[in-house]
Amino acid sequence: MCNLSAGIYDRGMQKGKQESQIETKKGIAFKLHDENGFSLENIASTVSESLATVQRWFAERPSVAK
Repeated sequence: MCNLSAGIYDRGMQKGKQESQIETKKGIAFKLHDENGFSLENIASTVSESLATVQRWFAERPSVAK
């Protein structure tokens, strides 16, 4: 693989890893809120994200019909 291809591949892998970590944190956040009643402030602290980020996750979360 040439240097350019290797660089593109490495950046793609890194971006994929970051997206996976964010999705994992979102899943944890939703579970802490839904099953344990954690506040958004406590969730933000637990998943090491800003309160604004956690608030955005919940605002963007699709509603689930029960």
